[in-house]
Amino acid sequence: MQDENKRTIEIKIRVNEKERNFITEGMKSAGYVSRERFIRKMVFDGAIFRIDMTEVRELLRLIANATGNINQIVKVANQTRSIYETDVIALRLEQVEIKRNVDSVAKIYNKINTKLNKISRV
Repeated sequence: MQDENKRTIEIKIRVNEKERNFITEGMKSAGYVSRERFIRKMVFDGAIFRIDMTEVRELLRLIANATGNINQIVKVANQTRSIYETDVIALRLEQVEIKRNVDSVAKIYNKINTKLNKISRV
């Protein structure tokens, strides 16, 4: 029985220089090193999208920081039965920063969604 992941059939295609350059640029922009993998992905999925997740990672970092800070403040508040105004101000500043990042991520998502809608109509 042949292993399903083993590829034994070769398919060759001819392209001109412009098409080869287009494929090479597509590979680079999508982060592929293997031309074969890139072409297989394009054939089976029809498109490759590379999304910069920097803003999302920053948002997750801010949320994690805020969560840790909230937990520390709650712990101190439970022990002392009081909360410091500076802690509340710090939390509000973190909340503003998180909101700014959420808005930024939402804008990126909307741009991606708009582009995908244009592509799906073609």
